[in-house]
Amino acid sequence: VISLGRTGHQFRWSLMSTALTLVGFFVGVHWGAIGVALSFSLVRGVLVIPRLIYTSHGSPVSWVEIVKTAARPAVASLVSAAGLFLVSRQFSFAAHGLKGLAASCLVFGLMYIGLWLMLPGGRQTLKGMLSLIRYLR
Repeated sequence: VISLGRTGHQFRWSLMSTALTLVGFFVGVHWGAIGVALSFSLVRGVLVIPRLIYTSHGSPVSWVEIVKTAARPAVASLVSAAGLFLVSRQFSFAAHGLKGLAASCLVFGLMYIGLWLMLPGGRQTLKGMLSLIRYLR
């Protein structure tokens, strides 16, 4: 939106989303810090698609294209995070400091890459990225 010179469009969206976020904060403050954090997450999550629709209106890129592009990494990230959560319940990485953090990163990364490859079109996309890396070298 900004790159198209439509800063007024972006400004109107920011006003509306900020107002909704503040309403969420006022609702969530009743339950303390966790309520505020949860309300912020919920408001922002609910506004994702409307934001894409509003901000991509009149641009050469449709909101559907954006969602399609983000779907594979989003699914792989969410499933990997859930998998790491389950693995962490069995093996307490947090008790091992930096080694535990490194192990968590490794487990997440392996799950993420595995899921990426299993999702439709994942191998083609990965091959394309590797080709681009080779080309840039």
